[in-house]
Amino acid sequence: MSAYKDALHISSAERGARLQLAVTLLAGQGPVVVLDDLLALRPDRDAILCEVIASGSLAPQAQVQNAKRLLQFSTLGGSIEGRQCHWLLVEDYGTGTVERWRES
Repeated sequence: MSAYKDALHISSAERGARLQLAVTLLAGQGPVVVLDDLLALRPDRDAILCEVIASGSLAPQAQVQNAKRLLQFSTLGGSIEGRQCHWLLVEDYGTGTVERWRES
């Protein structure tokens, strides 16, 4: 079971009401929004914590760069431009996550 089971899961090509809900959640301090089961976006007052869910054997920096491109080119990406993002790579153990790498 995923640690993000209660999050709003959307696709990178999401449109309509679900996309608007994700934008609203990220504008406040709402629950987590998960993009393509790869990137969990956790809103905070001043920033968004971008948790890249580890997969495969790519180096952490490469996984984060791929996730940044995913967000940038997604339908959600334009709605968070200008917000500060903090990037990290996490392992999802079902009941919680463990941080494996943080962008400095």
